[in-house]
Amino acid sequence: TTVAGTGEPGFSGDGGPATAARLMNPSALALDAEGNLYIADVGNNRIRRVDRATGIITTVAGSGARGFAGDGGPATAAAFNGLRGLAIGPSGDLFVADFFNQRVRRISADGTITTVAGNGTFNISSEQQLGDGGPASQAVVRWPIDVAVDQAGNLYIAENASHRIRRVTPDGIITTVVGSGSPLFGGFSGDGGPARQARLNLPSGIAVDGSGNLYISDAGNFRVRKVSPR
Repeated sequence: TTVAGTGEPGFSGDGGPATAARLMNPSALALDAEGNLYIADVGNNRIRRVDRATGIITTVAGSGARGFAGDGGPATAAAFNGLRGLAIGPSGDLFVADFFNQRVRRISADGTITTVAGNGTFNISSEQQLGDGGPASQAVVRWPIDVAVDQAGNLYIAENASHRIRRVTPDGIITTVVGSGSPLFGGFSGDGGPARQARLNLPSGIAVDGSGNLYISDAGNFRVRKVSPR
């Protein structure tokens, strides 16, 4: 069955049945604890929500404008540029990979949007410039394409252009947990050894299970890889 969208591209339908709404290139999806569905409506620069109980669709983030704006205010007034992965944290916060803005943003339960990782810059020449060990909001996050959150509230970011997986702790500190070497070049190595010494090539998806195992779609290496918790 179809749960959202008429099959016609566009934007319409907020406040009505999701099946009567128009979407534009819907991409990533996420479900919250109550079963409500969140949709990255990429072409409309919005995140939309389908209520599980009623089937009603609403916009929860994005004004429709493309760009970067809105941090510290209502998420519905924010601008995005290239929505990618979505994830729901244990407290109900929605995390968004804002791909071309080089940021990961959070929409809190009260509807406020903030940046949790990435300072908006892209060009670097060395691993040391990424900002590991410091505040995630001041770090360089290059093409964040997907996000996942574990049960402890740690945020994982698949960085497509840096060929690595970063982790942001609940207190806001960022580190690389998978991937090594220059962030400018991908590769393949490291199976059977420490994840931090492995090499990835254009990671494109990420998931974490209830035991803390991390699964990575290593797109450029045509593999899916698993990282077990220490």
